[in-house]
Order: sequence, then C-alpha cells, then structure tokens
Amino acid sequence: MLSKTKIFIILAAWLGCAADSFAQHELDSLGIDVEILDNGDAIITEIRKAEVGDEGTEFYVVVGNLRDSDIKDLKVSDETGRQYVNEEIWDINRSRSQKEGRCGVVTKENGYELCWGLGPEGEHVYTTTYTVTNLVKSYKDFDGFNYMFVSRNMNPVPKEASVTIHPKGTLWRQEDVRMWAFGFDGEVNYDCGNVVAHSFGSLDGNPMIIMLQLNKDLFHPAINYEESFETVKQAAFEGSDYPEEEPKGFLEMIKEEPSILLVIAMFFLPFILWIVKWFSIRKLRKMANKDLLWYRDLPYNGNLQKANAVMNAMKYGKNDYTNLVSASAVRLISIGALRIEEHYVPPTGFAKIIGREGKNMRLIVIGELKEQRNLPITRMLQMLYDLFKDASGTDRILQPNEFKRFVKSNTSRLKEFMEEVQKHKMSVKQCKNDLVNVRTVLGLKKFLKEFTLANERGVQEVALWGDYLVYAELFGCADQLRKEMMQINPEFLKMDDMYKALFDDELVHQVTNLAILSAVSGNTAIQASRSGGGGGFSSIGGGGGFSGGGSGGGIR
Repeated sequence: MLSKTKIFIILAAWLGCAADSFAQHELDSLGIDVEILDNGDAIITEIRKAEVGDEGTEFYVVVGNLRDSDIKDLKVSDETGRQYVNEEIWDINRSRSQKEGRCGVVTKENGYELCWGLGPEGEHVYTTTYTVTNLVKSYKDFDGFNYMFVSRNMNPVPKEASVTIHPKGTLWRQEDVRMWAFGFDGEVNYDCGNVVAHSFGSLDGNPMIIMLQLNKDLFHPAINYEESFETVKQAAFEGSDYPEEEPKGFLEMIKEEPSILLVIAMFFLPFILWIVKWFSIRKLRKMANKDLLWYRDLPYNGNLQKANAVMNAMKYGKNDYTNLVSASAVRLISIGALRIEEHYVPPTGFAKIIGREGKNMRLIVIGELKEQRNLPITRMLQMLYDLFKDASGTDRILQPNEFKRFVKSNTSRLKEFMEEVQKHKMSVKQCKNDLVNVRTVLGLKKFLKEFTLANERGVQEVALWGDYLVYAELFGCADQLRKEMMQINPEFLKMDDMYKALFDDELVHQVTNLAILSAVSGNTAIQASRSGGGGGFSSIGGGGGFSGGGSGGGIR
C-alpha cells in the first residue's frame, strides 16, 4: 500500500506534468476590429494567432455585463478558410474531436461564452466574428460607450493585443471623437480616421477597456439615456491616473473667500503684474534687437540651456522647453551619440496576425557620448542620452514603442530630467546685465533665419552646419534651414553618414519626437489633453462602469 507521502509526490508530479502540458499553449497575438453601424450595433472581428498544444478541447471568449446589449451572429473560421458549423447551444462536455470545426454559445447568468473547437495541435489563426447590439448609446450631450474588449485573466495570455474601432463605410474626424483606455499597459490614439489601442507587449492577465465619447448625429443609437455622458466618465475615471479635478471658477473662489478686497486684489493684481512685465520685456526686446547683426559662432560656448533661457526671457508668455529638449536630441545625433542603422523589425499587431512579413527599418542605435568640437556635455545632455540608452535595452537598438514604454514606467527619472531641463532661467534684469551675450543668441537666430541671404560660405562656416541645425531646432526654424542648406551646397550631404542623418527629416523628427515625449510626459498641458480624450497612454487603473468582458477566457 502506498504511503500518503508517496501518493502526494505522485499527484504533485502528475499535476506538474499537466501544467507543463497545458502551458505549451501560446497566444502570440490578438487583434480586434470593431465596426460600428449607424444604429449603434458593432460587428466585432477577433483574430487570434495561436500555438495550440495537446491539452484542452476548446477556445472560449467571455462576454458578460451586457446590460442593454446582446450577442448574435457568431461565426468562426480558421487559417484554412473553413467556416465552423454554428451549433448555437454549445455543449462543453465533449471531446476535442467532437468539437473540431464547430462553434456555439454558452449562456451564463450575466452574459455568454463564445466557444469553438481547438482542432489539431500546431499553429492556428482563428477568426471570430459576432455582433454586439447597442454598443453605442445616446446620452444627453454625446453618444458613446465604455466597453471591455479583452477580459482579464485570459489563459493563455496574449503576447500582444490591439483594438481598432471605426464607423462602417466612413472615417471619423479627429474633432468628433474623444478616447480613453484602461486596465492595460499601452496607449490609445486617433489614427487616420480610426481609434487604435494597443498593448506594450503582453497583457499579463490585464483587460483592455476602451471608452469613446462621440459627437451627436454621427450615429442613431437605439438606446437613449437621460443622463450626461459625464456620468460615464466619472465612473471610469475613479481609480485611474486621468486627472479629474478641474480648475476652480471665479465664483467658487468668491464663495470660499468672501472678502471683497481680497477678491478684487486676487482678480486685478495678476493683471497689473503682467502689464508691468509686458512693458519690461518690450523694452528689453528693443534694446537687444537694436542694430542687431548676424552672429555666426555658438553663443555661451555652445550651452543650449543658457541660450534657451534667453529665448524664454524674451517671451511674453510662459517658459517653453520642448525646443530645448528637441535640440539636445539633434546634438546627440550630430556628435554620434545616436546613430541610425537599418535593422529587421518583425511584424506586430494586425500585421503579424494576418501573416505579413517583417521589414527592414532605420532604427536609432545608441553610440558613445563623447565630447566633440569642444561642445559641453552638460548634465541635461547626459541625462537625455541615458534615457535613450536605458530604454534601448542590452542590444542598444531602440525598437518601435520601446522608448514610450520606458518613459511611462520611469516617471521619477523623467521628473528628475525635467528639473534639470528647467534649471537655467534668466530674468529680464539678468538679460539686461548680460546684453552682449543675449545679442549673440538673437544674432545667431537672425543669421539662421536669413541664411540664404548670406553670400559668404567659407569652409569653416560649412563645418559648423551641423551645429547650426542644432540651434535651428532650438529656434524653431530647422525645416527651413535644411531646405536652404540643400539649395546652397548639396555636396554637404556627402560628407559622412552623420550629416546625412541630420538632413533626414523623417529621422530627425522621429528622434526629436521621442525626446519631446520624455519632456512632456509629466507636463500638465499634455495631461489635460490626455484627460480630455486626446489620446495617449492608457491608465492601468480605473475603467469602472464598463460593459462587456469579465474574467476568464482562453483555452480549456
């Protein structure tokens, strides 16, 4: 007779083997297409690219929490083009062979399970189509929905997932749709008339919840609610990192502080101070620009932060640092710290699901950061370089979306970086005391903006063209300068690969956009746009009040 210990060991070994066997199932990708009809119904097409093992008998999708919606018209096919037989009422207690080539629905207390047979072991591409009625509802002010398209705790977990939402037969204008995403590490954005959400890699058991707010008259939903769409947003924002608090209105401030003198001071004092500052800046501008000549060298010995501080001091509005970060990224290219090389990139998302091949792309490769041409390696430049390097991983090649994922998960690094970016500031008084250097900054800006008017083109000056492009990025005239340089001296492009990279508009924009992303990730204006539905990073938390989805799904 076997002892209890031996029985336990045998049982544990058997369970371990079973777990290993079940673990061989893999879901490489999940792509979901949502086509919205005029009446608010949605035709949902889900494409799963999976590696199926020898355990289990069926795939199933959890669709619960439907409220005023329903599920109909289930269709399933596989990579062979075979259309599965719809049995409508599905019996889960059958063998794998009995379920092969068949699909059906299990009715649950709060929704459905959409099921189909796994078929033989190996690679499969399952296409599942069904209709969700009344996905889009009508509210007093807007139409919209908050829906879980991918349930939590799926097994196997999708290694990557995407959701594309669009109206039938047309495209959305960007001003007609607001979007938010919850539950997963990824982003949602407007993309050429569609709303596209995608994960940054594996979902790790997390759901994908998408909320859309749509202008009236785009659809004619059958379901009408009396409340505002704001109630849907409030429920979804709770527990999320979308900012909820709105700035206090003037009347609210009066209620909180009834002192009439304080109210008057609070209302008029900022205006008076702004007028004083406006006249002070106006006077500085006249002094600094009087009889201003071109300046061809680099002001402040090439220190971009000091030059940007001058530009900010001359503005009537708020300080701006996006051009500074962008110019710093261009400097990293100009000194070889960032290189561009062609590498193979495998397909992702829908392209991977439908079997498209990967392609060769020009990617950012991290080089060495060394001082060149006596240009200073400031702490800010070092920190920006480190962001690029650490985001690229061990291979030091920055893959698509790799930088976005990194900055989202390293907010403390970004905060420290932006503190360094904003470190150098100059007041109007300081500019007046340093007027000679201030005029060199403005003189270089004048020279670059009037570049085609300068007839002298010495060899020494051509050697500075890479640095000029850096400062043109700082002054906001880089595109214009590149075109003029090309007209004046096309041979400049043939000097070496580094200079070719500086003249590649698409490439430079890619690098500078990533740099700007790191700068604005914590910016309140960007957060306000994201919170207002302009798209951007998804929120891991929040999403409450959703329809659809649930927990579970996958292979069983």
